[in-house]
Amino acid sequence: MNITVIPIPDDGRFTFIRALIRTFLSWILAFIVWFVLSYFYEGESNALIAFFGSLSVYFAYSVYLKSLHDEHSNINNYQLLSLVGLYLLIAVIVVVLYAAYYAVFDFVVGNGTVWESNFHNALYFSVVTFTTLGFGEFLPGNTPARYFVSGEAMLGTLHMVTFVSVWLSKFVNR
Repeated sequence: MNITVIPIPDDGRFTFIRALIRTFLSWILAFIVWFVLSYFYEGESNALIAFFGSLSVYFAYSVYLKSLHDEHSNINNYQLLSLVGLYLLIAVIVVVLYAAYYAVFDFVVGNGTVWESNFHNALYFSVVTFTTLGFGEFLPGNTPARYFVSGEAMLGTLHMVTFVSVWLSKFVNR
């Protein structure tokens, strides 16, 4: 009895499916961690929401980075310029999502200034955090907020480094 193995053509779809499967397994792990944390943080639903929100952003971004690496290994000049627009679009989306979260859950307090919980202040705080500028006039108000804000700062750094590396790979590969 002979077993013939039929190779799967790798046109990018199989890699993307593997990334989706990894993401799904990561979601299962996130739910397990969420349930374990909910046992210890019974009254702190905001802490769980912050944790789960950070994981959601991380997992979605990791799938995106994998597809970005697969699609843009050899890019032309037009694609390189459109990559700048994509960089800005993703940055705006992430900043607005984090700002909406800050405005809704009121995790931020003033550092000598008065924090008014509105979207404009939350957007300002999110931009300052995502770009790792950090003026210091607003601060995270509790421990879960510190972790969530730190996650946004790390995501902002990862976002910039990823796009700079894709940009520079165009010139190094010549």
